[in-house]
This record gives sequence, structure tokens and C-alpha cells, in this order.
Amino acid sequence: MKTNRFLSLAAIFATVLAFFACSNEADPPPPSPGGEQSGNGEQQQVFCKLNAGNCSQMSLSTCMELVNAGAAQIVSNCTTDPEPQPSSSSVAPPSQPSSSSVAPPPPPPSSSSVVPPPPVSSSSRSVVYISSSSLSSAATSGTFIDSRENRIYKWVKIGTQTWMAENLNYTPTSGSSKCPNNVTANCATHGRQYDWATAMDLASSYNTTSINMPSTWRKGICPTDWHLPHNAEWNTLITYVGANPGTKLKATSGWPSGANGTDNYGFAALPGGYVEYGSVWDDYLEVGTMGLWWTATEYNANYAYDKSMNSGTNVNAYGQANYDYNMTKRNMLSVRCVKD
Repeated sequence: MKTNRFLSLAAIFATVLAFFACSNEADPPPPSPGGEQSGNGEQQQVFCKLNAGNCSQMSLSTCMELVNAGAAQIVSNCTTDPEPQPSSSSVAPPSQPSSSSVAPPPPPPSSSSVVPPPPVSSSSRSVVYISSSSLSSAATSGTFIDSRENRIYKWVKIGTQTWMAENLNYTPTSGSSKCPNNVTANCATHGRQYDWATAMDLASSYNTTSINMPSTWRKGICPTDWHLPHNAEWNTLITYVGANPGTKLKATSGWPSGANGTDNYGFAALPGGYVEYGSVWDDYLEVGTMGLWWTATEYNANYAYDKSMNSGTNVNAYGQANYDYNMTKRNMLSVRCVKD
């Protein structure tokens, strides 16, 4: 009987010890807030709200580019509106606790315990800003988002015009377009190429029919607030740049040896070549040696004007300096948009 009582007391004592041991254990650390970069190196995601009103989730590095450009801000989420602040008349003053019941405030954290936000590594950026030191003093640059595919494009101001600083890379839901050499990866560097009717956002029948369009600009396949430039708008750019415009507008790399440009204005033209229409199959020509861009100016029912750059120093029309060349509308060329 005494033995049983002793064992019961021992069991109670062990239970009490176990209770105090559990209560003294440290609470598990709280989970990291949503959106921080995980330990396995995954890209941090944040909600990014554009000044234009659009909001979407994207990587921190991409959003920081837009924040730095003054075009967006980081928000807690894209669906919940901020809670309204109560008016001063509806807020009752808080009761004043007695001095004896007020606990002293905790000491401020030491600088060693404050974790700064992670820096944005330049190697992780999906958008590369043009160095201001390489631009003409008359030019400014930045980025914008084409909301149709949430693709980020660079832009540059040259004289009174604002141009996209890279070729359009939008995949339309209709019409004819391809990547240079029919290689998907080439679209990322050289943009996509379109026949004239697709570039103009017209029915394919206008590749062989005249539209009799007035000289005013047409948006075409360009993003909102941008349009396909007329031949006259290209000529305005060439006149502003002055002598040897091809050299000044071509990128400093990506062209054949000895044919790279000086890219004085950040236009960064590259040799994407073009797709020559064929009744049986298309030919991919001049990729790596020539760049060709559509204008919104029609020559006749079957031809429209284009601009090109090659190993020379001029902005030509298929290699011919100071000449407005016309290209068959069925061929596929690159597109540079200009701001409305």
C-alpha cells in the first residue's frame, strides 16, 4: 500500500516538472512576412502599383526599377482598399491611466538588431537603365509597362520626340508575326517582326489593298499612348541627329565587326534582319547585319515605306542613303513605336 502511494506521488511530481519545462521553452519564431526572399534564393515577390492605376504582383527587383523611375510604388496588396480614417469628431479621447499603472516603454532596439531591407542587385534587374553618361545632354530616358503582356520597355527622348529604345516584342492575337530567324530567343533581343497590315493593326487584306490613309498618325500594334511612326516622323529623328545618323543611332555592340554604332542618344538599334514573304516558305534574311523598321506611310496597294540601318553610317531605305524605299507589305519587319 505504501509502495503504491509512493509511486502515485512520484508520477504527480514528474507531471509537474514536465509542465514547467514546457512553459519555459522559447516560443517558435514567427513566420517570415509574405513576400520576403526565401532562404533557397527564390525571387522576392511584391505587389507593385503603377501611377497609372494598374497593380500586379511582380519581383522586387522589377518593381524597384519602376519605383526608382517614379512610375510606381510598393503596396501591401492589389485588392484591398486602405481602411478609412475616422474623423476627429468620432474619436473618443483615450482614458488616461494612472501613473502607477503605466509601464515604462521598452528600450529602442540597437542598430545591430535592425535588419535593413535587402539591396536590389544590379545583376538581378530585368530592366537595364541606359547610363546617363552615354546619352546626349538633350535626351532623357526611362521605362514603361505595356499592360497587354506586362512587358517592360525602355524609352528615350530625342529632340521633341520620345521613342521606344528597343523594338516591339508583342505577340498579337491575329495577323502575321515571327521572331528573327524563327528563333524564340531572338525576340527577347531583337523584338518581334510583323507584316505591314499586322503592324498597322489592319486586316491582312491591306497587304495588297490601299488604305488611302491620311498623313495623321495611326496607333497600329503599338501600346496605349504610342503609335507606329510615319515616314515623316522617322525623317524628323534623322534630321535632329544630324550627320551619320546610322552611326549615332546604332547600338555599341551586336553589329558585325567595325559596324557598331556610338549610340549617342540611347536609341540602341540592332540588326534584326527581316522575313521575306514567299508563296511556299518564308526566308529569314540579314539577321545580324541589317535592321529594318516599318513606317505607317503607304506607297501603294502592295508597298509601304521602311527605314533601315546596315554597316554604313546612314539611316537608309534598304541600304540606300537618303532615299525613301518601299518594301512589299507582306515582308515582316521590326517595329519602333513613338509617343503620341
